[in-house]
Amino acid sequence: MTMTITILLFLIAHIIADFYLQSTRLANDKQKYIGALVQHIIIYSIVMLIFSAFFSNLTYLMLGLGLAVVHALIDYCKFLYSRNRQLTKANHIQLFMFDQALHVLTIIGLITIFYHSFTLESAWFNNVVSFIDTTYLFSANVALQWILAVLLSIKPASIVVKMSLGYFEPKELQKDNPGIIQAGEFIGILERVIILVLLATGSYAAIGFVLTAKSIARYNKIAEEPKFAEYYLIGTLVSTLFVLIIYQLIFY
Repeated sequence: MTMTITILLFLIAHIIADFYLQSTRLANDKQKYIGALVQHIIIYSIVMLIFSAFFSNLTYLMLGLGLAVVHALIDYCKFLYSRNRQLTKANHIQLFMFDQALHVLTIIGLITIFYHSFTLESAWFNNVVSFIDTTYLFSANVALQWILAVLLSIKPASIVVKMSLGYFEPKELQKDNPGIIQAGEFIGILERVIILVLLATGSYAAIGFVLTAKSIARYNKIAEEPKFAEYYLIGTLVSTLFVLIIYQLIFY
């Protein structure tokens, strides 16, 4: 089993624990209340230990515990920094990006250190990986890459787009925001997943049709209100850029 597969698995575990198992309320509360932070750390630690247990190897349990401890330290530092400060929307975006970059880098760094310092071998998991590689049309590595890419394209991407739009949103739209919020978010998710598939198949020209189809629903609003047009364009470009970046990072 390669180090790449281990990194992919623990990145998937991080995304699940830090986004899919963390509500918006908990994400906001953990920056102000220590109890909410402890709750998040417990959830994160459980997920990391569950993923570690799949390998049936004590060294992996040590790795999972180490990742949970480092994550807790980073989040605690973030808690100390933000709890008594009045952060602007720009500050929240910067803190979020720095926080996630730090989490990802520590995951990759700790796994690299463990691979060079300990014997990370799991006969059971190696057999599973070999079975997938020889039985199915895709390898275990490719399957994990796609799982990670799709997970990133859904909730983390939606959060990044919301934060970007929140920073640029015109005041008049805050009072009268057209459309259904849930529908808009779902359209964005579909857009990113479709673009991801089109990138993988090399159908780059078709991406333009996807973006055009999305614009048709808001054509009148875009044509009549320049501020909304800029707001809409920012959301579309941020969403598309996110997919392009994660595709390049994961598949190349």
